[in-house]
Order: sequence, then structure tokens, then C-alpha cells
Amino acid sequence: MRTIEHSTRNRLGWVVFVPGMFHFKMACTDTFWRIHIEPKAGWTDPTGFFEYIRHLRPRETGKFSSGPGFRQMHDAIHHAIWADILDFWCIAAHEQDFASLADFAKSEPEWDVLCRISDLMVTKYLPGHDFQDNRERPDSERDQQFENQSLLKQHGLLYPMFSHAINYGDIGRVLQLFLHWIAIFTATGKHKYTAHMIQFKTDLDHVYPPRLR
Repeated sequence: MRTIEHSTRNRLGWVVFVPGMFHFKMACTDTFWRIHIEPKAGWTDPTGFFEYIRHLRPRETGKFSSGPGFRQMHDAIHHAIWADILDFWCIAAHEQDFASLADFAKSEPEWDVLCRISDLMVTKYLPGHDFQDNRERPDSERDQQFENQSLLKQHGLLYPMFSHAINYGDIGRVLQLFLHWIAIFTATGKHKYTAHMIQFKTDLDHVYPPRLR
């Protein structure tokens, strides 16, 4: 459209641009790929994400190593984290003296028992407040594979949580998770995304009036 842009209105200066959530999800999967698949050092790690790819998509390892599409990454992250969660529950069932997860389910555990076990899983397998301190200890005192696995599972849980919140319109959860992804974008060199999201979050929290917000 051609118009004389002599006023803010004609220049569309009043338009508020908001991030497209599907595009944001694409950026998240690309970030996950940059961290857990692109580094060649992780391709031979038996506990790395590439090992999941060899089982989940054995015919597409070449595509994943060079840069897969959104749908491939989206599905792979979900399937891998589902497998991890089931594995956690199998371990928890054995710790509760059950022979299998099926036997644990047949016992019809109370809701508070499930919540307590879930909380223990998060504490045991995901990075805690002392994670950075542990990484600064001498290598002889560290379990680097477990540290990498903890980060992998943290990132793996963040993405399905974010995707689910978007799909079901849980805007409060989406806004909470923005801060996590801003930090991850910064760490992986996606600085334009970082700058835009910080500006948007700042405007949303401190600039826009309530009705616009």
C-alpha cells in the first residue's frame, strides 16, 4: 500500500506486534537441536539424545545430524521424554517393592503417593539449586554424564510443557516459561529472539495498560 506517512497513524505506529507462538515453538526445537544434537561429540554418547534418535528414527539419523524439520524434532522430543518418564516410574515402582510398573498401577496408589513420588523424581533427576556448584567441583568428583542427562531432561520437559500450554491456551504458563526460553536462546546464540522477547515481556509487564495487556 502506498500512502503519505506524515502521521503515526498512517505509519501504523500504533500497531502492537506480538510473537507468533507456533513460530516460537519452531525456535525452541531449533534451540534444542543446537544443544543436544548438533555437537558431534554427543553422537557417540550412549546417554545422549542422539541415542534416542537411533531407536526412535533409525532411518533418519542423517537428517537429524544435519538439521531436521520442525515436526521431526517436535515428535522426537515428546517421544524421548515420554520414554524417560516411563523409565522413572519403573524405577520408582521397584523402589516401592513392586515387580513392575503394571503391578504398581494395579495397587491403585493414592493421589498423594503419586505426587510424593513425582516430587522425588524432580528432585533426583533434574538440576537443582546446587547444580552449578556441583559442576564447578573437580572432574574426579563429578558425574558429567548424569549432569548432561539432567539438563537434557530439563530441556525435554520444558518443551512439551510449553507446547501443551500454547495448544490449550494456558497463557499464564506460557508467560512463565518465556523466561526459561529467553535464557536458553541467549546461551545458543539466538540473540534476536532474546532481544525481541525481553522487549515484549517488559512492555507487557510495565508499559501496556491493563486492558491492552
